[in-house]
Amino acid sequence: MPNPKPTFDKINKELITEQRARFIAEVRHIGWVAYQIAAGQPYNEEINEDQLKSLLDGIRFQDENPDNSPEQNHDNWMKMKISQGWTYGKVKDFNNKTHPDLVPFKDLPEIERKKDISDTLTHKMAVKLWDAQVSIASVWSCPPAVSTISGLKPQALR
Repeated sequence: MPNPKPTFDKINKELITEQRARFIAEVRHIGWVAYQIAAGQPYNEEINEDQLKSLLDGIRFQDENPDNSPEQNHDNWMKMKISQGWTYGKVKDFNNKTHPDLVPFKDLPEIERKKDISDTLTHKMAVKLWDAQVSIASVWSCPPAVSTISGLKPQALR
């Protein structure tokens, strides 16, 4: 029996899920870059493919475990990096896949522990931003009767 064609709702839900993850990844990357600039560390403005995979895995992990500590999120990040072929090295090197943060959370320099704490909070804030954006969009895309019930009436642009 042939597989049924995916429904519009299923395709739409998958697209929204993908857009949500990409949005959260972008916000978290901005947080990383800001932190790295403040710490005097090298950074890249654009997310590279390796970072995106790591971010998306971290997003999935934090979504499934929203009360995780920064230490638990760091442990998950280490597992992801190791699965990508990264090893400990004194210098972060994308070509050789070495990273100085591939150590237990307690052994990280203080600035890196703080970056992980900041990243955990940034994830939670990005989720709230996404949810607020979706909430606003859903109100304005509702039929006028539904918008009127909520007390909000779309106004014509002038």
